[in-house]
Amino acid sequence: MAKEFKIVHESEIEGTPRQVFDAATQGTSGWMWPMEIEPKLGGAGPFGSTVTVWEPPHRYANHMEGENGFFNDRQFDISEFPGGKSWLRYIHSGVFFEDWDNQYDGAAKHTAFYQHTLGQYVQYFAGRQAAFADVQGPRHPRRRRPLRR
Repeated sequence: MAKEFKIVHESEIEGTPRQVFDAATQGTSGWMWPMEIEPKLGGAGPFGSTVTVWEPPHRYANHMEGENGFFNDRQFDISEFPGGKSWLRYIHSGVFFEDWDNQYDGAAKHTAFYQHTLGQYVQYFAGRQAAFADVQGPRHPRRRRPLRR
């Protein structure tokens, strides 16, 4: 059964709103995964989405739709903070179709992780091309019998 979700994550980032906006919307956005965004309202966004808000350097959003009522929205609201910092309010909403509680928990955790990595990218690598890497490890083998003590 489909059920909508909304995850809001807010964080302070060591960088200007322009640096945060650029990191989230330009080719350097490999801090999360490689993507291209057509920089205009109605432009092409990542993964077949459409840019629904384009207000550099403070607001960006995209929307993606699919079958069976599926949608996925991402929104970045960036405010200037004292000392060359920014405040980011990130909203991710959409639809999960199965195992809603576990999917929501996983999405909330990866959202916090992605926003942390955005902050690290802006603080230490702003403006530099990022490279996306995906490393998978082996599954933990299932124990066939309890450990003996």
